[in-house]
Amino acid sequence: MMQLPFTVEQFFSVFEIYRVNPCPATIFTFGVFLFASSWVPWYLFLLPLLWSPVGTRASITLHVPQGYRLEVAGVVSIIVISDNGNMS
Repeated sequence: MMQLPFTVEQFFSVFEIYRVNPCPATIFTFGVFLFASSWVPWYLFLLPLLWSPVGTRASITLHVPQGYRLEVAGVVSIIVISDNGNMS
């Protein structure tokens, strides 16, 4: 019988890196909106801003310090938008 090099847990942990994670996608969305050359409607910021505390809470619960950047990105976006007037 052929031996598999991985257990089932090891097999799925290898592919965990490649899953779609909403927190980096949210940070990327903030960046795209902030670098937009024209105005961005205010309602487009609602979903990423609402996701920021949810993702941060999950990062705290799961002890993932890399996820804390999500809240920072949300706060920085609010500051930049309010100073820049890049939002209609």
